[in-house]
Amino acid sequence: MTLTFDDEFEGASLDAAKWAPHFAAAATINSELEACTPDSFEFSGTALRIRGDHRSFAGKAYTSGALCTYGRFAQTYGYFEMRARVNDGRGTWPAFWLLAQDQSWPPEIDVLESLGQDPLTVHQTFHYNDPSLITASNPTGKTAVGTATSGPDYSYDHHTYAVSWRPGEIIFYTDGVERQRTTQYVPDKPMYILANLALGGSWPVAPDFTTQFPNYYDIDYIRAYQYSDLTPAAPMPMTFGATTATAGSLSP
Repeated sequence: MTLTFDDEFEGASLDAAKWAPHFAAAATINSELEACTPDSFEFSGTALRIRGDHRSFAGKAYTSGALCTYGRFAQTYGYFEMRARVNDGRGTWPAFWLLAQDQSWPPEIDVLESLGQDPLTVHQTFHYNDPSLITASNPTGKTAVGTATSGPDYSYDHHTYAVSWRPGEIIFYTDGVERQRTTQYVPDKPMYILANLALGGSWPVAPDFTTQFPNYYDIDYIRAYQYSDLTPAAPMPMTFGATTATAGSLSP
C-alpha cells in the first residue's frame, strides 16, 4: 500500500492543509447537545485531544469539536486507520468515519463509534441504500450493516480502528483483528475523513451528573493508504474554497 494521508498531530494546532474544523454552533445534528467550537482542540505534541465541556455556547449546554478533510483530501478505496483512546462517561459519543465528497448520503462508513456509557463495546457500521427496501417511508431504501465488538475497556488505553475498502468489499478491523465484512452495495466514489466527539444525541443517553467534564477523546494518529493494485494510487485532488463542509453534512 501507498501512504496517501497522514497526521501524527505533532504540532501545536490543526494543520489547515489537512483539516477543516466544523463550526456548528447554530446547528443541531442527530439531536446532539453540543456546539462545535474552534477552541475544543488541545495538542500534547504527540496527539490531538478533542475536549468536551459542560459550558454554554450559542444556546447549547455543551461544547466539543469536529474536524474533517473535506476540501483537503478524499479518496476512492483504500485502508483508513486511527489509533485513539475513546471517552468514557454517560453521553459521550466519539467517532471516526467517512462521508462522500459529493455530499450524498448514504454511503457512510463508520470505522469507529463508541458510547461512553459502555466503553467495553466498539461499533463499526456501513450505511447504504438497498433498492429492495424502498418503501413510501424509506424512498431510497436506506439501511445499514455493522458489528458491535466487546472487549476491554477501550477508554483505558489506545487501540487501532481501521477499515479496508476495496471494489465490492468493506472489512472492519479493531486492533488488527477482522470484525466484520460486507460485499453489498459497496460505494465507488471519493470519500473524506471525519473525527468528532458528540455529546448526547439520538443514539447515546444524555450526559448527567456522573459525566466528568472536561472529557477527552485522544487521537494519536490518522492515516490513509491506497492499494497498489488500484488506480489512481494517489488521492483525488480537491479544491477548498467557499463550499466547505457544513454542519448539515454530518449525517448519522
